[in-house]
Amino acid sequence: MSVYDDFFKPYFASGALRPCDGSVWVIHNGANSDTDYEWKMHVAAYDVADWLRVAGTIMPWMIQNSVTFKTISPDDFSVERILSPTCCQYAKAFTIYPSSAPEFAKIACGLDALMCGAKLSAGTKLTAGYNMSYEHTLGHSGRIFYRMERDGMGRYMSTERAYRMNPACPYNPLNVPDPFANLFARVAPAHTR
Repeated sequence: MSVYDDFFKPYFASGALRPCDGSVWVIHNGANSDTDYEWKMHVAAYDVADWLRVAGTIMPWMIQNSVTFKTISPDDFSVERILSPTCCQYAKAFTIYPSSAPEFAKIACGLDALMCGAKLSAGTKLTAGYNMSYEHTLGHSGRIFYRMERDGMGRYMSTERAYRMNPACPYNPLNVPDPFANLFARVAPAHTR
């Protein structure tokens, strides 16, 4: 029995999570591909214990609110791969696919409040070289990162492609107005409310 079974088994049994065809991810409420919305976000975790704390804090809320997301498949190979500092995907514990700017804002504010309330503020622990190090941080927890993932034609842009397009601003390679730049300037940190 895996250390993840107790936590994840009910999600698989209820159909809330399902494998993402042939990958190291499991998905909730979505297809195996990304949505058509231009922006996506990631929630960081830095080791197995941290991932399980974050998952226990945010997954119930995301499932209850029908958020489309994927997380690491709860098996030793996948977890060790994604949470290994030698992996370019390091710390990318959750990928969230909002369908619109209002949904993005609702999800980001909800997740940040949950993580701050659970004292899961981590601060940025990523250095250059990791995919998420090219993303923009969001919120007060230091765990939410986001980037544009669709070009003007709606095509997926990898982190590498975004960096090649605009090394000075790879999280927003098309230099469009960032709809979330001031999102948390208007929101007091959860731990101060």
